[in-house]
Amino acid sequence: MKNAFVLWIVCMLVTVCLLGSASGTTCDQKLSVPLGRGTTLYVGGSGANNYTTIQAAVNAAVDGDTVYVYNDSAPYRESITISHAITLVGEDQQSTVIVGKGLLRDIITVKAEPVVIHDFTLLNATRHGVAIHTGNNTVYHLTIIDAKASGIYLYQFRTPLLGNTISDNTISGSRAGIHGTMINGTTIDHNVLFNTTCGIELERSWESNLSGNTVWNTTIGIYTFMCTNITIYGNDIHNNTIGLETDTSSDLVARNTFINNTHSARFAKFPIYDFVYKTMSPNAHYPANVFASSKYSGNYWDKSRILPYPIFGMRGEYLDLAATLVSVTGIYPANRIAFDWHPAKQPYPTL
Repeated sequence: MKNAFVLWIVCMLVTVCLLGSASGTTCDQKLSVPLGRGTTLYVGGSGANNYTTIQAAVNAAVDGDTVYVYNDSAPYRESITISHAITLVGEDQQSTVIVGKGLLRDIITVKAEPVVIHDFTLLNATRHGVAIHTGNNTVYHLTIIDAKASGIYLYQFRTPLLGNTISDNTISGSRAGIHGTMINGTTIDHNVLFNTTCGIELERSWESNLSGNTVWNTTIGIYTFMCTNITIYGNDIHNNTIGLETDTSSDLVARNTFINNTHSARFAKFPIYDFVYKTMSPNAHYPANVFASSKYSGNYWDKSRILPYPIFGMRGEYLDLAATLVSVTGIYPANRIAFDWHPAKQPYPTL
């Protein structure tokens, strides 16, 4: 029995070495761990059959495959388009680097679903770091630095995007950290966004969750425009010019921590424009909720509070005047008001 067991162990070791050789690696080379439903294709590294560019491996992949990118051939200078339902994974988030290439190009463009992307650093995109034009994708563990437009951009012309998940990314130096237009059922959570014009920006979107994000040193931390039922929950929003702005949106803002923002939160309403767009526009896929306003509950506003906390707003017709007055005087001339009736007495721990 003992001899049979030893023989079984030897056979298994031989099999592993043979399989590694067939896949372009050997037993004394770096072995990858990923391995999804289909075949794994390798980029970089020292395997005899490994690809030299990420795009070449992505082009060779089919639905269900994994493209695994070694860090020892980084930085990769590419603009990559994904047209199959694959997983694209780097060996290490910080050292598997892709540098932007070309004029007004995204580093990674997603045109299939579902796609999973994780563990890369993306540098100097000439447009977006990752541009997503489909639904049901997952993007996590990315570091995105100095994208000219957005770190992560979600939009498909005239078609809502459903069910994307954007988690645990670190984004800095772009105009918008994460920008979504006409998204539905999307989760944006536990991202760190800083040194951007806008941390998270949503337009004409609905039924999505922004939770556990840390947003700091931006002009506007979180911004929603013409959105319905966006849940903004448990975010750490600090040291921004404007922590949160919801313009003609009906969102739930709950249990966030606002600290040391010049303006913690404000809002604007465009009643006529809101009505026309949400009820008559051919692009109005989202539920019309024309006259509703955002609700605020249980947020921490710089210090412990017993009395309700006021959030000041303005009718949209006066926004140009407001912008002028803010730039000249630093005062926001509000003519609307909402309340957080139950403000928190202490900051919330990070989710």
